[in-house]
Formats: sequence, structure tokens, C-alpha cells
Amino acid sequence: MKKGERYFLLDNGACCGRVLLVSFGAQPSYCLATIAIEDFERACKAIRNARGTVRDALIERVPEQDRWDLPPWLRDRRGLNGSIASLRAAKLTDALDVLSDITSADNPDKVLNGYAYGVKENTQRFRLWFYTYVAFGFNAIALPPGLAT
Repeated sequence: MKKGERYFLLDNGACCGRVLLVSFGAQPSYCLATIAIEDFERACKAIRNARGTVRDALIERVPEQDRWDLPPWLRDRRGLNGSIASLRAAKLTDALDVLSDITSADNPDKVLNGYAYGVKENTQRFRLWFYTYVAFGFNAIALPPGLAT
């Protein structure tokens, strides 16, 4: 994980002992990060040292007013045509039906590749759509523009 990077929680680790996070680049891209659930919980808590000084948590929740409703590459423009976005979201349906299985898998990308093949979609594009759709509240308008369907 990188300091200052914004990460989105995909899986809280309840079933597999690790937390799955995703970050997004300025261009349509993503990076997955995993962290042991104990380490994640420890990093989310403010720590009081021996002298009583409180150090901020290593991982902090973003205040409501600063939260993103769209990925970085869409922040200055509003999504894409609703019908195109809906078609893209529809291709994710089978994968979304097993969301927790995918996010708790040892290699979520590999699992998603199988679903991409099933809908005859480019694997990298499908994975980006999936992670973006989940991270931004299942909002089809957050699906990246400029990528063929």
C-alpha cells in the first residue's frame, strides 16, 4: 500500500482473514491490495504511545464531503450514456452473483477472467468494470468510458 493513495474496501476479510482493497489510477486502471485483517484493524485505530500522545491511524476513513462518487478518470465529467453503462453492468451480473466468492478468492483476477470469457469480453476491461462497479456502490455510471463494449 502507498501512503496518500485512496483505497476502496472490496472485502472485509470476515471469511478469509484478509482484507481486499482496490485503488484506481488517473487513467482507467486499478491495483488490488490485500492486508491481514488484524493488521488492517490495527492500522485503522489511533494509537496512544507510552507518553500518552495519540498518533493518527495509519488508515483513515475519508470524510463524507471528500468521498468520490466516480473514479478519478471521471471526476471532471459525468459518466457515459446510460444505456451503454447498463449494458456493461449487465455483463457483470453472473460475477456479481458470487461477489463474496470472488473477493475472498486467493486470486480474484483469475476468477474474474473466467467470467469475462463467459461473456466474450476482454479480461482486463471486465476486471476494471467489476472493481469499479463494486467500489462505487454498484453505480453503472461509474463504469469507464472509452472502452469498447
